[in-house]
Amino acid sequence: MIVVVNSRALIGLARIRELEILQQLYGLIYVSAPVYNEIVVDGKDMPGAREIRTGEWIQKKEIKEMTTFQILQIDLDPGEAGTIVVAIELNADLTILDEVAARRMGNHMGLNIIGTIGVLIDAKKLGIIANVKSYMDRLREAEFWISDNLYKEIIQRKGEF
Repeated sequence: MIVVVNSRALIGLARIRELEILQQLYGLIYVSAPVYNEIVVDGKDMPGAREIRTGEWIQKKEIKEMTTFQILQIDLDPGEAGTIVVAIELNADLTILDEVAARRMGNHMGLNIIGTIGVLIDAKKLGIIANVKSYMDRLREAEFWISDNLYKEIIQRKGEF
């Protein structure tokens, strides 16, 4: 399975020390060069920077289609645009994006997209984590924004009152 991940999911899971959920779910993951640079170079002290730099299960991919990348940056930041372009270039099975505009663009371009909460839901389905609520609570405590509506919907849907 080819999985491309944007920075928000990586940083959020790293902040709660659960980055390995991605490895357990997907094995190898790919990050675009802009995402890698955002976390490892520009944010060298950021949660997850060391793991992303040294993790053999995380592969940095350079962008080949620069024209598409530049066009996408009209509406998206470099990490989001890079994630979408790399996902297209790799013909990814799954793209992990959280930002609404990036998700909308990725869907429009035919990508299969989930967000960080979708990752947690998949982890619960496979028995990697026991529940989604406690992880969403930890993410919120780590300043990872989850809307109240989404939070309530997931808790109700998963029966985790």
